[in-house]
Amino acid sequence: TDAHPFGDDPTARARAGHRRQVVDRLETAHRAGLLSGPDYELRVSHARAAMTVGELESMLRDLDAVERHAIASSAVVGGIQTQVCRLSV
Repeated sequence: TDAHPFGDDPTARARAGHRRQVVDRLETAHRAGLLSGPDYELRVSHARAAMTVGELESMLRDLDAVERHAIASSAVVGGIQTQVCRLSV
């Protein structure tokens, strides 16, 4: 993923659309078992209150590595992809 998904200036003002994108990604990670309930709730709360895109990016930074690891740890068994490893951040 991009180092700065919302532009190169981390001090730029966060917009409602940016917040929604982050919350959507957090929801996806939570449903996939990559975030615990309390961690998910805390990150969503911070994302909704974020004033800058840098604050939003910080909500996702560690998910990039976790998602790459989860993808690399998945296996195809009998034509069906199964998750071998679930991680909680």
